[in-house]
Parts: sequence; C-alpha cells; structure tokens
Amino acid sequence: MNEQTPHNLSAEQLRDTLEQHERWLASEGKEGRRANLRGADLSGVSFANANLQEAGLHGCLLVGADLQNVNLRNADLMNADLQRADFSGAMCEGAQFNHANMNGVYLDNTFLRNASLTGVQMMEAKVTQANCEKANFREANIAFSDFSNSNLEKAVLRETIANNTTFIQTNLKGCDARNSNFDEASFIHAGVDGANFRGASMENVSFADSDFNNAQNLNEEYQAYSLEVERMTVEAERTKLESLRAEIKQFDTDLQQKKQVLDTQKEHATERARLDETFTEMLSERAVRTRKLAIIWFMLSAAFATFVAYQFALYDLETAAWDEAIIPLIILVAPFILMVVSAVAAYRNYELVAKHIKVCAEMLDRQAEEEGQAHTLPLHIPDSSKIAHTVEKTTSGNTHYL
Repeated sequence: MNEQTPHNLSAEQLRDTLEQHERWLASEGKEGRRANLRGADLSGVSFANANLQEAGLHGCLLVGADLQNVNLRNADLMNADLQRADFSGAMCEGAQFNHANMNGVYLDNTFLRNASLTGVQMMEAKVTQANCEKANFREANIAFSDFSNSNLEKAVLRETIANNTTFIQTNLKGCDARNSNFDEASFIHAGVDGANFRGASMENVSFADSDFNNAQNLNEEYQAYSLEVERMTVEAERTKLESLRAEIKQFDTDLQQKKQVLDTQKEHATERARLDETFTEMLSERAVRTRKLAIIWFMLSAAFATFVAYQFALYDLETAAWDEAIIPLIILVAPFILMVVSAVAAYRNYELVAKHIKVCAEMLDRQAEEEGQAHTLPLHIPDSSKIAHTVEKTTSGNTHYL
C-alpha cells in the first residue's frame, strides 16, 4: 500500500488521486492507493457523489467545498477546516471530525451514525433531518445551530456548548448531556426519554410538547416546572373542552329557535296558500255570477226592448203629445241603464274583494318577515375535529407548553 502526502494539487493530480482511491477500494487495498490529502487546500472544490471512504483528509482546507452525497464512511477529517461546506446527503458513518472547524456547515439529511465530532466548532450549522445516532459531540460547540428533525438517540453531548440551539422534533432519547450548556435552547416536540441532563445548565429553555418527566438527573426546578406546565396544559385543555360544550349547548338552543322560526314561516306559507286558493275560488264564483247576471239582463232587456219597440210601432208619435212619448222612451232605456249599473256594481265588488285579500296577504308576508328577522340566529357549528383533538389531548395529559 503506497501513500503520498500532497499539499497542493492541480485538478489533474486530484482526479488521478480519486481514481487511484477508487481502485484501492475496489481491490480491497491490493491495487491503487488510498487517497491521502492531508493538509491540502481544496476550498471550493466539488466532490459531489465521490467515493472518499476511508480517505485521509486530516487538516484539509475544505472551506465552502461541495461534498453533497459523498461517501465519507470512516474517513479522517480531523482538524480540517470545513467552514460552510455542504455535506447534504453525505454518508459519514464512523467518520472522524475531531477538533474540526465546522462553523456554518450544511448537514441536511446527512448520515453521521457513530461519527466522532469531539471538540468540533460547529456554530450556526444546519443539521436538519440528519442521523446522528450514537455520534460523539463531547466538548463540541454547537451553539446557534439547528438540529430540527434530526436523530440524536444515544448521542454523546457531554460538556457541550449548545446555547440557543434549536431541537424541534429532535430525537434525544437516551443521549448523554451531562454538564452541558443548553441556555436559551428550544426543545419543541422533542423526545428526551431517558436522556441524562445531570449538571446541565438550562436557563430560559423553551420547550413545548416535550416530555421531560422521564429525563434523568434534570434539575429539580425544571422537573417541577415540567409538571406545572403539564398541569396548566391539562387545565387549559379542560377549559377549552368546557367552552366547546357550552358552544354545543348554545348551538342546540339556536337550532331549536331556528326550527320554531321555520315552523312559523311554514304556517304562514300554508295560510298564504289558503288565501290564494280562496281568492281564486271567489274570483271564479264572482265571474260566473257576473256572467250569468249579464246574460239574464241581456235576455230580459232584449225581450223588453222587443215589446217596447212593438208598442212604439203601434204608437203615433206625430199625434201624441211629448209627455206621452217620453214614457215609452224611459221604459226602453231603463233596462240598459240597469244592466250597466249591475255590471259596474259587480266589478266594484270584485275589486273590493281582491283588495281585501291582497291586504291580508301583505300583512302575512310582513309579519312573517318581521318574525324571521327577530328569530333568525347565526348557527355556529362546532368543529368536530377540534372537539376530538381537545378530548384526546385532555385525556392523555402529555402536552407541555411554555
């Protein structure tokens, strides 16, 4: 096995080194040579998707380097300068990062199981959705970093500086966090069952929906605080449940009132339909009577007119005096006048009936509208999912808020 120790590499030399390393891995050390880039300046270089398993990168300058999806399993990156390097999706199981400068690195979805990061400077790092199970962060400085949605189960965080660090939905079960500094840190929806916080500083820690009851050696004040938060949370959920019950009761009352209004409106509609039917029947009856009366009057008038005309034919107007002739004229005109008067009276009666029924209908409509406005109530339907969620959280009693 041949090894070399380059300090500055050209692109061609770097390519050859990577090819030789690939051959070395494929032949299990029988061919090629292991990549040894100790102390090389590789800042800004892209190693994306490269296979650097067991490579020697001790003390390398990899500032801003692209190491996405790189295989760094069991690689040596101790004392390397990795500031702002991107390890997203990289395989770093068992890799050695001891005392490396990792400020501002990107470790999104990175596999760091059993990796050694003792004494690293990793401030303001983005370590989201990373698998750091059993990783060793002892004496590391991870202040202001983001470990959201990452797995730190059974990881070592002893004597670690983690102030202002975010642990949202982070799995910290069974981790060793003794004598560490978590001041101003955020534990939200975090799992900390079996974690050991003996001697840890946790001033102004923010935690919500995180159960610290099973955490080991947590300061008594924080244990008491956790229980108090749990009690307050359960009480708040019970208050919400009582509010929902009152809302449901009010909803039932509003529903009954609404039903009464609808029943009243239904009665008014039935009465209006009855009036309309009565009005139609009355109009039909009046029309038939008027038509019959007109026919009778016409027949009588025609007969009488025929009789009068016959009498006039026999009457000598020239020899008769005027006062004698006026009587037959009156008798002739009288039936027509009576017929007209009867028709006008029948039509007037029809108008009065129609007006009366119309006024009654308008009064019913106005009354129905006023009662509808007076009894119309907004129906606030409670959210069934909200009720179920509140009941579940109230009965479980495992929620914490700060």
